[in-house]
Amino acid sequence: MGIEERLSRLERENRTLKRGFLALALGAVALVLMGQAAPRAPQQPALIPPFLRIKRLEIIGDNGVPVVILGQHKSFGHVAVANPLGRALVSLGTTRSGKGFVSTYDGGDTRLASIGASAQGAGVVTTYNAKGKSQIRIGDSPKREGAITLYNQEGRVKTRWPQD
Repeated sequence: MGIEERLSRLERENRTLKRGFLALALGAVALVLMGQAAPRAPQQPALIPPFLRIKRLEIIGDNGVPVVILGQHKSFGHVAVANPLGRALVSLGTTRSGKGFVSTYDGGDTRLASIGASAQGAGVVTTYNAKGKSQIRIGDSPKREGAITLYNQEGRVKTRWPQD
């Protein structure tokens, strides 16, 4: 092997080493830059208060209309679920006499069914017609016995079982 061949080989090896060093330097710079753009560590979660005291909470739909309302009326608890137009579908809470109730609505102002208590405190289930008038009532009779009452279209008693 002559001097020229040896010199040519050394020049090739030198170019290869330079290229390798350049690639290594570019890789190191890329790692440093990517490290700068790394996602930040998650922040501490916000402190959660042990309880929250408010008079009314509204959960709004995408259109800004309340669809769930938790609140009070004259110091009686109340929960309402509404449609996207804000019209009541379900309502539950306490009556003025302090008894619980659940009512369903047609998305307008017409009640369809309710579960609650009679004035005497007995459990009552009532369904209503399209006009909101009583249709069927299962509960107690004026004699405070269990009874099923059927109503006409105007909401007047049609028949009751057992008979009074």
